[in-house]
Amino acid sequence: MAGRRDVYDQALRQGNSAAWDQKWEHALAAYRRALEEFPGDASALEHLALAHVQLGQLDQALEMYRQSASADPTNPIPQEKIAEILERRGQSADAVRGYLASADLYLGRHEADKAIDDWVAASRLAPDNLLARSRLALGTERTGRVRQAVTEYLALAAILQKSGQNEKAGQAIEQGLRLAPGNTELLRAKAALQTSEVLAIPPPIRPRGTAPLVAPQAAVPPGPKEKESEVPATNPFELAQHTAITLIAELLFEAGQLTPAQPRAGLEDYDTGNNPSTSRDEMLPYLAQAVDAFSRGMAKETQTALERAIRVGCDHPAVHFALGAMLLGARDARGAVPSLQRAVDHPALSTGAHFGLGRAYRQLEQPYPSALHFLSALQQADLTTVPEEMRETLQRQYETFLEVDEPSQSASQWLESAQRVESLLSGAEWESRLRLARAQLDAESEGHGLLPLASMLAMGRPQALIEAMAYVDAALRRDLLKTAMEQALLALDQGPTYLPLHVRIAEIELREGRQEASISKLRVVARTYRIRGDKAQAARVLERILQLSPMDTGSRTELIELALAQDDVRTALSQYLDLGEIYSQLAEQDKARKAYETALTLIRPGGPDASWEIQLLYRLGDHYLQRLDWRSALQAYTRLMELDSSDERAASQVIGLLLKLRKTTEAQAVLDHLAQEWSRQGRQEQLLYWFEELVRLNPQDPTVRKKLAEGYQQRGRMPEAIAQLDALGEILIDSGRTPEAIQVVRAILALNAPGADGYRRLLQQLESGSAGTTRG
Repeated sequence: MAGRRDVYDQALRQGNSAAWDQKWEHALAAYRRALEEFPGDASALEHLALAHVQLGQLDQALEMYRQSASADPTNPIPQEKIAEILERRGQSADAVRGYLASADLYLGRHEADKAIDDWVAASRLAPDNLLARSRLALGTERTGRVRQAVTEYLALAAILQKSGQNEKAGQAIEQGLRLAPGNTELLRAKAALQTSEVLAIPPPIRPRGTAPLVAPQAAVPPGPKEKESEVPATNPFELAQHTAITLIAELLFEAGQLTPAQPRAGLEDYDTGNNPSTSRDEMLPYLAQAVDAFSRGMAKETQTALERAIRVGCDHPAVHFALGAMLLGARDARGAVPSLQRAVDHPALSTGAHFGLGRAYRQLEQPYPSALHFLSALQQADLTTVPEEMRETLQRQYETFLEVDEPSQSASQWLESAQRVESLLSGAEWESRLRLARAQLDAESEGHGLLPLASMLAMGRPQALIEAMAYVDAALRRDLLKTAMEQALLALDQGPTYLPLHVRIAEIELREGRQEASISKLRVVARTYRIRGDKAQAARVLERILQLSPMDTGSRTELIELALAQDDVRTALSQYLDLGEIYSQLAEQDKARKAYETALTLIRPGGPDASWEIQLLYRLGDHYLQRLDWRSALQAYTRLMELDSSDERAASQVIGLLLKLRKTTEAQAVLDHLAQEWSRQGRQEQLLYWFEELVRLNPQDPTVRKKLAEGYQQRGRMPEAIAQLDALGEILIDSGRTPEAIQVVRAILALNAPGADGYRRLLQQLESGSAGTTRG
């Protein structure tokens, strides 16, 4: 049976929030709740494994990662983490196999750099592993890391020599020399091989940074200032530029590895010429030139090569994006737009393409499409901050923002919106800032659904405000309340309408001992959220107010209204119960009754809310008893018996109320029905205890005492039965019900009760009408 998606999503959000705060025990518990909803879910297992790792529980982490890898065999991360754990446990051979498996999966996803990292890890553990070193040699060569590739070809030569394959060892050295002619290490190794001198196996060099893949024919010998690392992309557009060049180079790499017997892959899917083979052969040199020129920082030459490749039939999105980026960099926004539009549907380029289009339309002085493209870039970036199973929900929320008509805002407002998104997605730390913004937003909306980062657009300058909020939170964690307040007030300049900031100020006031001021601010925030239509956030703030001031009936009533507006009946019922209790404590009994009665009208007959109905009916029944409104109380407890025939408390109240209302016949009928029903259920002992309790509560009522006597007699407990009949006889005689008393005395004699002579004399007196007192 499928689990509850909402519970699963909420558990993952809670786990991620706890993980962000380094509260790994809490994260572990949350991820377990998610896994309970969907056992075997790959994502939940992966999250759970990470929590175990952080807690030092490697055995549990290993098992979780293995289950995650089994659930999603295409995901390289569990395989990589399994290898890391095995390495920490000293199981090197198994770790090497894990790294190689992970690298293959990364390569299948065109993530060459991560594959290289895993090959390096495998080579570090097993320097003589031929498979790891050969793949590392090819990978570093194809990504233009000549120095690392040379090291790997030296390692291959040594490994092959060790296994007696001197000819192949020589081929490895020659391949290295083709990359780096005149390299002294390679030349020494070549001479040593010829004289049968044993070659040493060098350790792998871990590549630094990300370089675009280049075709073999485009490889250039390193100069004196060979670039080992690159400056991180400062926005999605720059990141997409490198991705596009990498994709183009991978096409060249795939083409270079094909043999005539293999099917062609990659470029031909995008060829548009009449002769695909010819156009493909024509475009490859231009693409190689483009990759080479880009790696050298030659923008004009890159643009020219890309234009020529497109002219001969290349229609790959990466090529169009790269050309659009060159044109935009040359301030040719009008020419860049059609090229960038050809890349918006490519999953690896979409975010950057929208970002670039946002800039292009701004250059063209078209603020509305500029804002929409920037917003689309934010949408794509935001989707990467949440688990895959939550992305569809988040995407639907963005549709609301993207469907806004142009006349709804002025040109200056659209321009401002565009600038806000661009600010959020710009800077060296834009990706970490995006994750921080997601964590902050999830923390603010805990338990109230997933909110898009676009909801922060009304707050002012997103980048500055996110950083300011981080400063506030850091000061609060260190209990520096004055500093936190100063930072919060300064942050108001960046986003005076950003409500989470006002909530933070209220929390600071609370910790300073100014509870009334804090609650007052929170009320304003809740009211503003309601005006904006954000009912979930308004409800969250109201809940916080009630934590601080449980007797605040106004806020509780507002929370009920919000819950009903969102069709959250259970929350409304819970709040009605609390509201009624508060009114009772305030001695406002009529308001308490009205709260309970109103709540009962929300419960659907036959629905899943029976437990709430039981609680409300008990509250109402007790209220009516206090007001001596026995008839209304009887209705409440009778309904409780209908909901649960085994409810002894409700049954006792029904019997007692019927007797108070002198409805003896009805009370007898209820007693008979319950006795029959409970006996059928095998609950005779429980039934007897209940009769004893009824007698204790109604000691002068003959009806319940008679049932208790019958119960004792049925269970063979004759002394107790006789004692109850004796007491019953006295009650009947005292109340002048002589015929019934006679029947009771005869019943006692039939049981061979001790002192039978006395009972016979009493019977004679009753029958003769001379019994004025009970037997002595």
